[in-house]
Amino acid sequence: MQSELILQVVVNGFLAAGVYMLVAVGLNMIYGVMRVFNYAQGELLMLGMYAAYWMNVTLNLSPYVSLPAVVPLLFVVGLGIQRVIVAPLFKHRLPPESHVLTMIGLIFVLQYSAMLAWTSDYRNVVVPIATTSISIPPFQVPIGRLIASLASVSIAVALFFFFKYSKMGKIIRATCQDREAAVYMGINIDRVEAITFGIGAALAGVAAGLLLPLYYVNPFAGFPFTIISFIIVTLGGLGNFIGAIVGSLIIGMIESVVGFFISAEIASAVAFTIFVLVLFLKPSGLFEE
Repeated sequence: MQSELILQVVVNGFLAAGVYMLVAVGLNMIYGVMRVFNYAQGELLMLGMYAAYWMNVTLNLSPYVSLPAVVPLLFVVGLGIQRVIVAPLFKHRLPPESHVLTMIGLIFVLQYSAMLAWTSDYRNVVVPIATTSISIPPFQVPIGRLIASLASVSIAVALFFFFKYSKMGKIIRATCQDREAAVYMGINIDRVEAITFGIGAALAGVAAGLLLPLYYVNPFAGFPFTIISFIIVTLGGLGNFIGAIVGSLIIGMIESVVGFFISAEIASAVAFTIFVLVLFLKPSGLFEE
């Protein structure tokens, strides 16, 4: 009985890791290319959740069905943020401190704009299949989290092949590895950065459609995911794709195991403690870029 319980906790940890993976991978990809930490990645997730919510209210579309509309919408939002907010930071050669303050300011702009538009009420979409579980002896698997995790893994695999074999993927990797050399090779850095930021935002849109059946949405719903993603990408190594996946697994397991056997609050404390220890012992993260 004890072994079955432990197995169930491990399964829950993998499912939690899948939920966090998409947000963390998008965040890491943006940093890897642009060396800008998008602190508002969680707020992009929040916007995507609202988009899926209103499509459900107005068109009666399930959040899963609305993904083909939400993802391109978030891609366009990401392009806009890069062009209007991020690109001028580099154009005017502002110091890194300005980048940080600007992206933190974007958090508040998006949060309070959402509050003005839709109030601070908690809203949710009930998807019956997402709230049920299937029995795979000896454990239970929540279908909503299973869908989110399988989708996350599938997209992570697709991104791996995209970066490894596609022309644009190779260009993004080259820009990530050596920005100056990429310029000398004739790569349009501005275009690469805009597309990268758009893809990162689109991944937040995917996560939004997958998470809306599991979480309430309000103007501040994305911020906890930003904090978790920050811990994940720092643990794995800033800009490292595999590191983001491994970091998601570590945090997912900590949240599940410690949260089940002790408490969710202690699980958060353990995650932050490991985060601080890694910064002290290996500041570049578990996987160097």
